[in-house]
Amino acid sequence: MNALMFSMLVVLFGCASYDSSRHQSYISQAKILHQNSEWEESNKFLELLEQESILSDDLVGIKVKNFEYLSRPNDGRIVIDHAIARKPHSINFLVLLSNWLLDYGKKEDFLKINSLILTRNPNNLSAVKLLVKLYKRENQWGQIKDTLLVYDNKNILDNESQYCLAQAMYKFHDYEKAIAGFTRLYNQGVYQQQTAKYLGWIHAERKEIDLANIYIRKLTEVLPRDPLVKRLITKNLLNQSQTDKLAVLKMYNAEYEDDWGQHQYWLALKQSGQTEQALDYISDVLTRKNPKPWVVLAYSRDLRMIGQKEHSLAVLNKALPFMNGDARSQIQNEITLLTPVNIKQEEIILVNTEKSSNNLENQIPVLVPPTDNPIIEKTTEAKSLPENERGTASVKDVIYEVKAGDTLQTISQKFYKTTRRWPDILKANKDVLSSYDKIEKGTKLKISGVQ
Repeated sequence: MNALMFSMLVVLFGCASYDSSRHQSYISQAKILHQNSEWEESNKFLELLEQESILSDDLVGIKVKNFEYLSRPNDGRIVIDHAIARKPHSINFLVLLSNWLLDYGKKEDFLKINSLILTRNPNNLSAVKLLVKLYKRENQWGQIKDTLLVYDNKNILDNESQYCLAQAMYKFHDYEKAIAGFTRLYNQGVYQQQTAKYLGWIHAERKEIDLANIYIRKLTEVLPRDPLVKRLITKNLLNQSQTDKLAVLKMYNAEYEDDWGQHQYWLALKQSGQTEQALDYISDVLTRKNPKPWVVLAYSRDLRMIGQKEHSLAVLNKALPFMNGDARSQIQNEITLLTPVNIKQEEIILVNTEKSSNNLENQIPVLVPPTDNPIIEKTTEAKSLPENERGTASVKDVIYEVKAGDTLQTISQKFYKTTRRWPDILKANKDVLSSYDKIEKGTKLKISGVQ
């Protein structure tokens, strides 16, 4: 009897050993195929493991990624839901769900799950990094800084998060903390090229020419053709008093013509007293491509300097719907500053009758005139006036030839005394206008109903 039991145990252990070896083989194959971008084949091995309930948390994550790379994110969501149903208290699976929602779901759903994770585990770095990923997309560097500072005080940030925090400090001109963060990573051999660029740039901004040159020399050894290194060299060269700034920047822009070079050249023109040339230059930059916030603000301010306030406001309103985060706040603040001083801030409302962010009319601030009455009732005066006492106004159609710098908003203001009727102009000229932001000099527009 004892011999029989011993034999049975040997068989059972042998089977278990065989199963364990087979499972390890499946796991290895699934991971190798995943790394080799053979995602469909990888999932076949993962499904065999799932059938035997051997799918660990990390393997669930691989399966979800496989479906993502196969452009089948909804199948990935099914995998996550099944995993959560099996282990409802698993933080790892909630992080997977949070990540999926950030990429494919609704923002409010992502925030709800992310908040749940941090409630259960306040120090979950994966959830923090997903939150930072959202803020990056929205260009909310203030939120990034505040969030990461909380966790930096807890000493739980990894190198990637520390690098991001140093970036945020740089963006908010807290150079001492930015230098400390970048230097620590640089000395650890982490992100050395990126941190060297930041450190060189900060020292150049602070006009610390010799310190900037230390990093410039190191960068030119490994990245001799990198445009950012060339920008850093140019930046540090501009710090030297004997430099002909316009000549240096012309050479830089002839090769790269990037936002920084354009901005610096515009500033150099203004600093040298060439105001008209600066306006012509920035106007040209604005028409080349979707402009950055500095281009919009620079052009708008230059227009105001020559008395074109309405045109200045139109430029800002045109750009506003295409900005987000800090950039949008900058543009909105500029619009607010240009409102008449006799209109109170609380009397400025933002029209939003439609949900589309592409509708420019719904993004233009509307000034509501002050009134002594808390409630403004609908007027019926026009109906109560006798026919012979009503005012009459002549209405006509005109043909207008578009001039340089015109937008549909400025043309609307010119003929209708309001920027909000630009959609009427667009609708009446569909044969020559394909879009509100594509309007060429010399185009002849029909303007209807001009009083």
